[in-house]
Amino acid sequence: MSERAENLKSALSGKIISLEETSPKRIYIEVLPENLLAVADYIFNQLGARLATASGMEMEKEFEILYHFALDSEHRLVMLRVRLPKDNPSVPSLANLIKGAEFIEREIHELLGIDFPDHPNLKPLLLPEDWPEGFYPLRRER
Repeated sequence: MSERAENLKSALSGKIISLEETSPKRIYIEVLPENLLAVADYIFNQLGARLATASGMEMEKEFEILYHFALDSEHRLVMLRVRLPKDNPSVPSLANLIKGAEFIEREIHELLGIDFPDHPNLKPLLLPEDWPEGFYPLRRER
């Protein structure tokens, strides 16, 4: 494990479920929803990483969001993974911490129906205004 991965594991002890370094340039950190803000704050403000994007996916038994942070000076990506139950997919928003998270969280909300309770503006972004409420085009159950 690289020194960066070891330092992250040590600094975030007690706030992460797991940390896996899949290559010299990629580190995956899994967190519980209630620890997402603290871990993202550390990576963004303490390490100076930038939020490159986020991706939401419906898995067989849960939803998953990956927040992709870039440590540009190291040419390394740090991904924060949060898993959410299908019956209540809800996670704190990063938009109040990182302004750049606002649009991607709106997109994930609109297309997958994942709730971001503290988000400043979850109004529709991509779909037509007459799109049926509660119908999420990227969910398997459509």
